[in-house]
Amino acid sequence: IAWLREPNGTDGLPKVDFRNPDQSKRAQRILGLVMLWNMAKASDPGAWESGRIYNPEDGETYKATMTLRPDGKLRVRGYVGISLLGKSQFWERVR
Repeated sequence: IAWLREPNGTDGLPKVDFRNPDQSKRAQRILGLVMLWNMAKASDPGAWESGRIYNPEDGETYKATMTLRPDGKLRVRGYVGISLLGKSQFWERVR
């Protein structure tokens, strides 16, 4: 995570990964957190699969895919088991 609209919590301190299941990582800052890894290029151009995504909002790690759309938005999908059981977000580059 390279940028947060609100990097500090209501206490004025930097937001940390307090929901991480690994107790030793709960003091780690959200800013700078690696949340996507092991993405492999798919057969379709502009698509990646077989990766993992970590959600600091619930402390869970999910399987993940990504697809770059023609409008430049990146569709990121995290799921459990099969892709139908998941959630997608559309990410945009900051200009």
